[in-house]
Amino acid sequence: MASNFTGDKMTDALRTLSLCEEAMAFSVGRNNCFGLTADGDEGRPMLERGGVFVCKYFMCGRENEEEIRDASASYFGNVRVGVKPPSSRKDSAERYLLAMDFR
Repeated sequence: MASNFTGDKMTDALRTLSLCEEAMAFSVGRNNCFGLTADGDEGRPMLERGGVFVCKYFMCGRENEEEIRDASASYFGNVRVGVKPPSSRKDSAERYLLAMDFR
């Protein structure tokens, strides 16, 4: 999944981070973990206890990344934000959120 790119780096980065937030909300079964609202009650988690969530986003500032880290910490025992694998180009703004041990 990826949003269409606009060409504006900050807009594109914020859109990819927003998509990560929506994917996590779906995965943990919480319609409101980022202030997102949906009709009906909170959904059933898609992850099993101990599950792992990984998503790719583009750097968009520490304050924006802290929100997803803090929300992740509410649902996972171990969270790493800003993970950059060795295979990623050094000049690339791509980063990964790695959330492990779903509670």
